[in-house]
Amino acid sequence: MKAAVLAVALAPAVPAADDPAVARAAAAHGREEYVYGIASQAYVYGYPLVEMYRVRDQTVFNPANPRRTDHAGRAGSLCQCQ
Repeated sequence: MKAAVLAVALAPAVPAADDPAVARAAAAHGREEYVYGIASQAYVYGYPLVEMYRVRDQTVFNPANPRRTDHAGRAGSLCQCQ
């Protein structure tokens, strides 16, 4: 009895699964939300990583940078281990 009442109550909320066009539209909408979620996470977590790498590369490894310091060379000159 409860299952029948629940089925009748939820019937208007469930799209017509018999209609292939409705099923395709529902699947496309779900896929669109999924892709949007992944793209948002990629921007939030991936962009800062890529930007940090770009800035580090320009400041540390770019020979044209006048403020560049050779940290490895300086550390090597301090250690007289041979």
